[in-house]
Amino acid sequence: MTRRMLLGAAPALLPVFRGAALTAAKTPALGYKRMILDYHFSEFSPEILSRYSAEAIVRSIVDLGVDSLLLYAKDHWGHCYFATQRFKRHPAVPTDLFGDVLQGLHERGIGVNAYYSLGWDEISARQHPDWVLRDAQGAPVKLNYPLPNYARWTFLCTSTAYGQYSLDELDELMGRYRFEALFLDIFGALPACYCEACRKLWRSRTGGQLPGTLRGPDLARYIDFQTAEIFGAYYDRVLALLKRHNLNIPATHNAGLEYTRDGYVASEIDPYGADFFRSGLEAKLWRARAAGKDVELICHRTNGLFDFTLKPTAELRWEVATAAAHQAAVMFVDQPFADGRIDLPAYRELRKAFTAADDLHPFVTGGSTVAEILIVSSERSERLNSGDSTLFRPAGERADLSGAYKMFAELHYPFDLMTVEHLAEANLDRVKVLVFPYVRCIDAAVIAKVRAWVAAGGTLVFTYRTAEWDQQALPHQQKYFGLVRLGADNPDQVTFVRPAAAFGLPDSYLRVRETALLEEDEHFAALGTLTHPALKVTEQEWVTHNVIPGQDTSRPVLVTGAHGKGRFIYSGFRFFRESREQGLPVYRRLLDQELRKVYEPILHVEAPGVVDALYYFHPGEIRVVLLNSASDRPAGEGNHVNIEEFLPVTAELRSRLPVSGVFDLQGKPLAVQRSRGFSTVRVTAIGAYACVRLVVGRSPRI
Repeated sequence: MTRRMLLGAAPALLPVFRGAALTAAKTPALGYKRMILDYHFSEFSPEILSRYSAEAIVRSIVDLGVDSLLLYAKDHWGHCYFATQRFKRHPAVPTDLFGDVLQGLHERGIGVNAYYSLGWDEISARQHPDWVLRDAQGAPVKLNYPLPNYARWTFLCTSTAYGQYSLDELDELMGRYRFEALFLDIFGALPACYCEACRKLWRSRTGGQLPGTLRGPDLARYIDFQTAEIFGAYYDRVLALLKRHNLNIPATHNAGLEYTRDGYVASEIDPYGADFFRSGLEAKLWRARAAGKDVELICHRTNGLFDFTLKPTAELRWEVATAAAHQAAVMFVDQPFADGRIDLPAYRELRKAFTAADDLHPFVTGGSTVAEILIVSSERSERLNSGDSTLFRPAGERADLSGAYKMFAELHYPFDLMTVEHLAEANLDRVKVLVFPYVRCIDAAVIAKVRAWVAAGGTLVFTYRTAEWDQQALPHQQKYFGLVRLGADNPDQVTFVRPAAAFGLPDSYLRVRETALLEEDEHFAALGTLTHPALKVTEQEWVTHNVIPGQDTSRPVLVTGAHGKGRFIYSGFRFFRESREQGLPVYRRLLDQELRKVYEPILHVEAPGVVDALYYFHPGEIRVVLLNSASDRPAGEGNHVNIEEFLPVTAELRSRLPVSGVFDLQGKPLAVQRSRGFSTVRVTAIGAYACVRLVVGRSPRI
């Protein structure tokens, strides 16, 4: 499959970007409805797995109606659940649980993906301290999740003897069983390792000492080292084992970093009761990283992380619909009770939730994303320019990406995500707007391509210090796409931005944080100017309750300008992060007004922000999925929010394409109104989702 992202068979000049079509899957035996039965059981209670049953597991999975099960061969403790005589088995499981479940599922036509915990093997870590991943001070690196009562797993390093030990385990597993895929967990972008084996390997490859602090160019060098010498070298040996055992199956891993060896990619999309934009963002992001490979999106059936309470069925259904609407397979995570029994009432609700995939999968499969706007991200730049993210509040560049996704999702424009790496190869001729929320590290070739695209008539949106460094974290000679010149950050405690009066906004000021000071240029048009605080607040001096605006200036901090035939919009502050964190509609209104001067969407939806709109091209028609995430009212930061019921909402779909007919999911015709060059369809009472098919002729030249 080519990495060119445009579909040549689309109507003339219709902007269409290729998504990951499940019909072209490398994992057909896994299907699009998947389940994982989490089996990370210790030995510290006599009750553990005292009532486990392979037959009960098989019955529950068959009754659930899924296509495949991710079945545990080895857990985070290091227990094997297959019939090995060489390696540690769970003392409460003397039978061949892996083999018995695999056979039972295969007899019923259900696929099996073998799960292997690689990066965590707690028993091995305690028995072999020299196998442990270590920090720069030599201390073992442990998971430190920001949740009470959560496990503190110890990371292991495959550069040590543990690497061969784990390969021997996998060798035996592959030699004993035939399964449809292999899932390597806790493997990829792990914390930097300073064990003696990694230090020695670094010296042999670089001739120097591994730096104790990894930032900037040193971190870039370590990422390259980790990718090639640790991750890549081990993964190649796993793939060689699969080949030796004549297992022509896909493998994947779950920890980011690099995806060329994967047969499909997988990631979690749980909103965690806090962020109902995260699921759609992760779906689009991983589809972009997959570059045409299958995408598996993982959800938890529990309300909190493994807390053994069940999410509302409506929310489970919404998560399935979100994955399916993005042309991805969906997998729910469950865990048996301590004694090994399955929570059967929960499975009855999961079966109801999976019906959303049965509706949406055939509707979207094989379609290509209609995307006039591309939001650009870089996993490498995120890592080189990271912040202190928590489970519920992203930091670093991910905060800006999250804000951009939220804004364009609420605008309901036809947009998609693309990675910087794939942008280098993409044909951008039909793209109208490129958005770089904040991507500091971009190579010169990509910058040159973006500049040429803008000069040819495109519109670029970028913020703060985007395109300041290359992907080795070295500064460019011509920074910021060569379109603006920046000095230091504004030293004020906070920055106030006064939007131009022409926007007619109700907000006199925006209050933001990091702000790069823009060198003035007579060719810019100011969209917002700097206002200093009235007074620097100290322990002894303040004006009133908080820092407040003081003297206005004419210094621009939000501008637009021309480059060739195109235009750019630049924000000196982190526009999208501020929008997300503050939740103020003024940011969205401001950008929408400015974009509409140069861009009119080919189709879009007018609907409340709780609706997600996805647009796909199929031969002769556009298919639109509307997802409804209307949820409970928030009850304060840290308090869980759920989708308990779907509040009906109404949406209007507007198309500038010639439309000859419109139909819903069941094929029922919908009324079309035509006025001023638009075809408008009104969709009422959207539940979890609604689907619309627009039969179109050839696209006009736009």
